[in-house]
This record gives sequence, C-alpha cells and structure tokens, in this order.
Amino acid sequence: MDGGRRRLGACLLALVGAQTAWSGAVRAQDAPAPQAAVQPQVAEPQQAQEQAQRQRLEREMDEAVAALRDYSLARREEAIARARQAGAAMDERIERLQAQADRDRERMGASARLRTQQALADLRQRRGDLAQWYDGMQRDSGEAWDEVKAGFVRSYRELAGALRRARAQLQPPPAPAEDAPADDAQEPEPEER
Repeated sequence: MDGGRRRLGACLLALVGAQTAWSGAVRAQDAPAPQAAVQPQVAEPQQAQEQAQRQRLEREMDEAVAALRDYSLARREEAIARARQAGAAMDERIERLQAQADRDRERMGASARLRTQQALADLRQRRGDLAQWYDGMQRDSGEAWDEVKAGFVRSYRELAGALRRARAQLQPPPAPAEDAPADDAQEPEPEER
C-alpha cells in the first residue's frame, strides 16, 4: 500500500509540475518578441522544441489524470484535493488565454474576434461542466464514485483539448518568408492536435 501511495504522489507531483512548466511555457510565449528579425532556420528548431515540450507536458498531465482515475473511495479526500488543484490550474490557464485575447483584440479581424469569443464561451461552458463533476465528487456517498471520477477525468480532458484548440487560434500566423508574397486574404487554419 505504501508503494501505491508513493506512485500516486509521484504522479500527482508530475501533474502539478507539468502544469507549472506549462504555465512557464505559456508565459514565455506571451512575452513580447525581440525586435531583431528571426532567421527561418532558427524558428523551425524553436518550434520543434516547443512542440516537443508541449507533447511532454500533455503526456505528464495525462499520466496524472490517469492516477486520479485510480483513486479508490477510501482515498476520496485526496482525489478531491487533487481535482481541486487541477481545476484551479485550468482556471489559471483560461484566465491567461482570456488576457491574451484581450491584448490581441485590436489586431484581430472581425471573424477572428468572433471565433475567439466562441472559443472562450466554449471554454467557460466546459469549465462549468468540470465544476459539476467536481461537485459530484464532493457529494458522492460511494455508489457512483467510479462514475463521478470518470466523468471528472473525461470532462478535464475535453476542457484541456478545447483549451489547446483555442490557444492555437490565438497564435499569430507565421511571418511570411522574405521572398514569398504575403497573402492577407486568407487566415491560416489552426492545426488539430
């Protein structure tokens, strides 16, 4: 039993660490770009490195959410505490995304503003769903514990996916190559991950 607690503690620390690292990566992305022109050769490795970091963080978060799924009814209070932390971290990420949208509002076209508003409304709705599952975790007396826990995990993953998609929408389009003509008529579609 002690080994199981250690494994669970390690998974939960990984979740908190992943969310902290993700927050740092997001803050680094939100920082203003340096004034010097970035060479295309430098941008590609940096993008690959950022992509690898995002994938690693997502994998760590998935592992931590899987650990939450493994909590038994006897360890309900621990599960509730970890769920509360995960929800608070998600709130922080959504708030940063909202702040970024507010900062970038002036540079967006009408269609981009509408898509951003819709994405943020979707995030708020999904966060509300997550809160309902969390409330269920707090109230459950035992019979439906596994169902409530699974609902929270599923809702968290859906919210995380929606957050990734919304974040991709807010990323500025890549700068055109110096020898390629700029095409302002068409906005790039965000990548589905």
